[in-house]
Parts: sequence; structure tokens; C-alpha cells
Amino acid sequence: MIKDIPYSQIPNQSALFLHYLENAPDALRFFQNAPSFDSLRTGLRERILGADYPRREIAAILRRQNTEYGCAPKTLDRIRELEDPGCAAIVTGQQVGLFTGPLYTIYKALTALHLSDALRKRGIPAVAVFWMETEDHDLEEITRRTVLSSDGSVLVMDYRSLLFGDDSPSARPVGAIRFPEGIQPVVRDFVRRLPDSGWKPGIETLLQMTYRPGATFAQAFARLLTEILRDSGLILFDPGDPETKPPVSRVFRWALAQSGAIRLALMERGRELHSAGFHSQVHISENSTLLFYIENGERHAIENRDSAFSLKNGGRNFSIEDLEARIVCSPEKFSPNVLLRPVIQDSLLPTLAYVGGPAELAYFAQVEVLYRLLGKPMPVIWPRESFTLMDARIRRPMLRLGIDMQECFEGIVLLKEKALQATGSGKAALQLAAFADKLDRTFAEIRPDAEKLDPSLPRALETARRKILHNLHRLRSRVLQIEGRVDSSVLEAAGLLLNHCLPNRNLQERELNILHILSRYGPAVLDSIRSGIQTSGFVHHVLELK
Repeated sequence: MIKDIPYSQIPNQSALFLHYLENAPDALRFFQNAPSFDSLRTGLRERILGADYPRREIAAILRRQNTEYGCAPKTLDRIRELEDPGCAAIVTGQQVGLFTGPLYTIYKALTALHLSDALRKRGIPAVAVFWMETEDHDLEEITRRTVLSSDGSVLVMDYRSLLFGDDSPSARPVGAIRFPEGIQPVVRDFVRRLPDSGWKPGIETLLQMTYRPGATFAQAFARLLTEILRDSGLILFDPGDPETKPPVSRVFRWALAQSGAIRLALMERGRELHSAGFHSQVHISENSTLLFYIENGERHAIENRDSAFSLKNGGRNFSIEDLEARIVCSPEKFSPNVLLRPVIQDSLLPTLAYVGGPAELAYFAQVEVLYRLLGKPMPVIWPRESFTLMDARIRRPMLRLGIDMQECFEGIVLLKEKALQATGSGKAALQLAAFADKLDRTFAEIRPDAEKLDPSLPRALETARRKILHNLHRLRSRVLQIEGRVDSSVLEAAGLLLNHCLPNRNLQERELNILHILSRYGPAVLDSIRSGIQTSGFVHHVLELK
């Protein structure tokens, strides 16, 4: 471990997420618990012990599903434990992205496993459950993968057209979509772009076994994740399985019957969040409900206008009695939206905590009103672990150029300046940066007196400030390029650092894939990641890999 970085020092973090990590009252008011072991112990009493869950029915489904995925005996043992009335579930989840999607999919699973193990050591029976989001229909998102090429450049591959051509099944639940013959060239292309190593042939064999023609996105995702995390005891769950729908049909009926009250409560929660300086992750429209209806294999949002219901963009109308009858007879045709999903999860599983990232935390800030409407306690929302994996080959030039990980988050211009300074160049760009800072301070000093002269002057000053600083920034970038011609390898090193630490200007975990990491470092990298997971002090970890 090199250095932990507070999330407050990482760009583009939401205020709600940062305040929640700090246990700030203005954020915690939108949740029912703080992320702590005290909250977990309290939740065990309130949510798990004595509560009625369909444990036997769900265990039978989980046993069948995970056996199909080729799970290890430890997973079956954990499923048996889940049948016990005192056993809690630590739940996490993610869309069934191609080749398991971005790295944070693995970080979520490992965090849930770590937290369940920590509870078991404290005498609290707990298992980790990965809820595969198979009913979403964002095919464009889950078929895009990013790799770092051998020269350090970032390459994004969108495999949707190669798989499906112009006939992409965009409105179908992605988990049920079967791979055509085109999956074979996709696997070959993806493997070709992975780092060369002795582990690469094994990864290719594994992908050929799991991602094959006729397999669904859900099956391939589950089988691959099962192999990557074999012997961990992780339980995978596909909620799109028709057998999971009858136990939650009452929640579907509630969401339908109370759609108006739910919509008003969610809209009021949105206003409360905005008044507190936070954002709403999901926009609540005037006619929205929390349900989708699956017709002819496609997923359509159900809208509510007065007492009538219709399919969004579908033109088909239903009475509430008609929809209620359909829920009773064919619950498999209904699907929750992202805000109802947690309630569905907690109706099927004894969820003590949900492990999620910043976006999911924001979902739950809205979902809390649903728990209150139902009169049910909310699980603890536990932030997933977050890593930047630092290659030793990258670490060496960082040390040589005097650049630390924190500075990588501040962008390419600063990296280039630091790199040039290390070689004795970059003086002109540095002087321009100092000049820009001085100008910015001067504008701030002028503002009060300008406002006294004329209330309209501060706006003109702000416009002038933005234009001048923008032009200075452009000039500074140009000067850097000119100064960098003296030693182009320095600027190339800066670009390589940025691509490694922030591919596509995003955290690694949002862009790179676990197979890219496994191909470079081998399976032992998973043990290194596990060793970096903590159960307190939520920060971003920087992990150096050999």
C-alpha cells in the first residue's frame, strides 16, 4: 500500500457521498443507519431476527442457480446457512456486463465477502450475496470495454455492433439475451488486446468456456465470476428467474396501488435533497411508476395518468384491475425499476447491509421513503472498497519525476508541469500558472469595491475573469508543448501516468476490467486486493503491485 487518498481529494465526488462518509447529520438524515458495526448489530435485531423471509424457497432457487454456474462446495454451504432464521445477507450487485464489466464489480463482491467474514468473526452468521442485475436493458453500457494497450494508450471497444449488428435488442432485459456466433470473434479480439503473460492463455480458455454462442449474458457473467472468485463462498442470484417473482408479487401490487402516494413521496424527497445541497440520482417524472411490464420480450415502463395506466411509448392502456390480475397470474411479466429494486431484494433476502458505490448510495437516499411507507427498517448502506492498482513500472517514473498519485487526479497540465520541472524545464509554464493565480486573487479583491460602485459590475468582472483565465490556460498548455519538445519522453511519461491512473479521465475501477489485471499480474492479485480491504475509514486505496 502506498497511500490512502480521502475521497474529498478525488474529483467529481458528490456532496451527498462525501458527507455520508463523514457521518455528517445533513446526509445521514436521508438514511436510517450510519455505516458502522453498531448499526449492523442493531439491524440484526430489527431486520433479521424474528422476521419472516421465504428462506427455504429462495435457498432452493439459489442452489439450483449456483449449481448451474458451477459453484464450489463452499457456496452451497453458505446457501444452507442462509436457510437458518438467524443468518443475515450482505448484498451487493451490478449489471451483467460483458466479461464481468468494470473493476468495481469485483471490488463490490470482495467488499461484501470481507464484511460477511468480519461479522462471522464477531459471532454473527452472515453470507455474501451478489444480486445480478439481469433485468436492466442498457445494452450499450454493458458491451463496452476499456483496455490499456502495450504502448500505454487507452483503447475503448464497443462490441455491441459486432455482436448484434444493426438489430441490437435494446429494449430487452439484458440477462436473457443470448450470444450469437459473433461472441467468438469478440472473445478473440478482447483477449488479443490483453497484456501478454503466462496467464493469458488460461484467461482465453476460461472466456471460451463461459462466453459461447447460445449462452445468455446472465449465464456467462455468472459462470465467469464464479470461476474468478472460486472458493470464496459468494452466492450469485439472478432475480430475472421466473421462480423469484411469485414471492414478490405483493410488492408489485403495492407499488401499483400506491403509485400516486409513492410518486408524491419521492418528489418531496427530491426537494428535500436539493434543499440540503444534494442531488437526486433518479428523476421522478409526473406520470412515472416503479414498475416495468415485459411484453414480447421487451421491457416497457408503466406510466400512471389519473386512474389509467399505460406502457411508455407503447400506447397500450390498462385499468388497475387488469394489471393487478396480471400480477397475480403472470408475475414474471413485471420488473422493478432501480428505486423499487432494493425493496424487492429485502423481500426475498434477509438483507442486513447493502454494499454499493456513490451512485447506489444516492439511490438509497431516495428509496428511504419507500421503506417508511412500507413501515420497514432500511438496511445499512455500506460503501464499497475503491482502489487504484499501481504497477511498479509506473511507480518508478512517478518517483523519478516527483509526482504522487494525488497529483494525477489534478489533470494532464499539472503532470506535464511537474515532469518538466523535474528535468529543469517548464519555467515559463510555471510562471504563467503563478500569474493566473495572482490574477484570480486580484479579481477576488476587486469584487467588493466594484459591487459598491455598481451592483452589475461583479457579473462583468466574473465574465472577464473566466475569459482571461481560460486564455491563460490555453497559452500555458501551448507553452508546455513547446517546452516539452526539448525532451518529448518527459511528456510521454506524464501521459502514460495519466492513462494508467485515470484512463479516459475516470478512476481505473470505472474503466478497466478484472481480466486485464489478471492477465498482467495473475490470480495472486486478488489476494493483494483482499489484503487492502478495510472495515472502517472509507478511503480510496492505492495498491502497488509487483
